This record gives sequence, structure tokens and C-alpha cells, in this order.
Amino acid sequence: MYGFWRTSRYLILAAGLACSLACAGAVEVIGDLAGLDIEMKLGDDAIHPADFPAKAIEGGTRSLYMAMTADADNLDLPPEANLELPSGVRYRMEMVVYELPAAEIPAAQARAETEVEAAGFTRRETEVEGDVGLGPFEQDGSLFAVLGAADRAAGDSALVLIRLIPVPDTPEG
Repeated sequence: MYGFWRTSRYLILAAGLACSLACAGAVEVIGDLAGLDIEMKLGDDAIHPADFPAKAIEGGTRSLYMAMTADADNLDLPPEANLELPSGVRYRMEMVVYELPAAEIPAAQARAETEVEAAGFTRRETEVEGDVGLGPFEQDGSLFAVLGAADRAAGDSALVLIRLIPVPDTPEG
């Protein structure tokens, strides 16, 4: 009887792992069927684009890469990014998520921001709830955001790099 429960537990664990790995593939398949340009890679398959203005985060584990092309109105971006996008413009959005110890987030975020500025991006001022602050970086219509989130109590922490590049309209026909 004990062997049955142990085997069942491993089967359930294996099925859960297979389902979570299939989710990334399912997103891409559904996107392809719907005519959307969506790409998602998890864990060891997650990539860091070579042309990103911020380099790969040292000491961090890449947990997610996601890319999609959509109208600005359809991009669901984190509010912390302060990315105000003009309506009707299409963007290619790429996002890389790194997991890091909470204590390393501020230094990693500062390094990434320095690299983005060294790549020729400038910070733009934004107004947030009546206060003028620094928002994302911009260069020739492209935007880049560096977001650090650390929940020290839960032990969860991540650094998120987001790049938005305007996609030119293409004539249909």
C-alpha cells in the first residue's frame, strides 16, 4: 500500500511538471493559431537577447523570456514600469526575468540601468500621481525598463528587463 502512494505521488509530480513545461509551448501554439507573434521560454530555455542594452545579470537565474508583437493598447505591462504608450502603435515587446537573492536586487538594478544609459538610452521624466519622476529609458522611439522586485519576507525576488520597439506599419496586400 505504501508503494502505491509513493508511486502515485511521483506520477502526480511528473504530470504537474509536464503540464507546466507544456504551458510555454501551448502559449506559442495558441498564438500561432490566432495569428499572433508570441514566443515564451522558461527556465534553462529562457534567453537573453544579444542586442539588449542591459547585459545578462551575473549571479541571477534566468527564469523567463517572453516576446510578442501587439498594439500598445493590448500590451499588459506592469504599472511599475511607467510605460505610457501612444494608442494605435504596434510594439515588439521582449521581457527577460531573472531570479536573484533580494539583497542583490538594488545593485543588479543599478548595474543594468548604467548599462542602458551607456548604450545611448536616456531616462524620460514622467508624471506619476502628481509627482514628476524618472520613468523608463528611451532611444529613437524604443523604450527600456528595468524593474526590481524584492519580497524579503517571502524570499522571492526578481529583476525584470523590458524592451519595446515600435513596429513599422506594413502595407497589406
